[in-house]
Amino acid sequence: MKTFTPALIKILIIILGFSSQTQLVAQTCSITGDIESCENEVVTYTSNDSGYVYQWNAYNGIVSGIGPIVTVNWNSPGTGLLTLVVKDNLNQVICTSSLDVTIHENPKPTIYPSFSSSCSNDIYSDDPSGEKEDRGPCFSVCDSTWLVYSTENNIGSTFVWNVTGSATVIPSTSNQLQVMWTGSGTGLVEVTETDSNGCIGYNTICVDILPKPQAAISSNPAPSGGNKCMQHARYPVYK
Repeated sequence: MKTFTPALIKILIIILGFSSQTQLVAQTCSITGDIESCENEVVTYTSNDSGYVYQWNAYNGIVSGIGPIVTVNWNSPGTGLLTLVVKDNLNQVICTSSLDVTIHENPKPTIYPSFSSSCSNDIYSDDPSGEKEDRGPCFSVCDSTWLVYSTENNIGSTFVWNVTGSATVIPSTSNQLQVMWTGSGTGLVEVTETDSNGCIGYNTICVDILPKPQAAISSNPAPSGGNKCMQHARYPVYK
């Protein structure tokens, strides 16, 4: 199957646009709109040229609407191309134009929780290769435990954190967030990253907050002649 490049599409659109004319009119339409976009972003484009029929086409994008104003949902990162042919009521071409668009990839932040020394079952564990292995859908932590959540510190990016659940949070706009979980139940940690191109990415992890076990102390009767103050304590074991 033949692959059409943006340059070839430009030529085909112009040829098809002029196919109904016996004489070509070298006139360029106006297209107003952003020449840079994020992937899956919807951008509005406008033509100020008067006409009866507006034929919009997009390479690596989806056009919505008819007439002089349309929107384009740009797809995968890379290069996009928007073309326009304007015709009159006799189906004669008034003008043509094209616009190259750069499509930037959205950031994809990953949240890495630190490890608590007790009562935890992290969703990530270190292995000798330095990789982090996924161990389940949620991160488990004891109440009243401070943890640090971090994501890649990409140059030019800004970060917004949001925590849901019973927790004390130290506000942060960096790539790290400190949280102390309290009580028990379920919580969420979400980060929103906006990169230097203005593109936005999100990620969320869930947290299981576990109550810390309490020490149970009991006393046993001392044997005859023994120390009556002797007590035996049972202490909790942290997993």
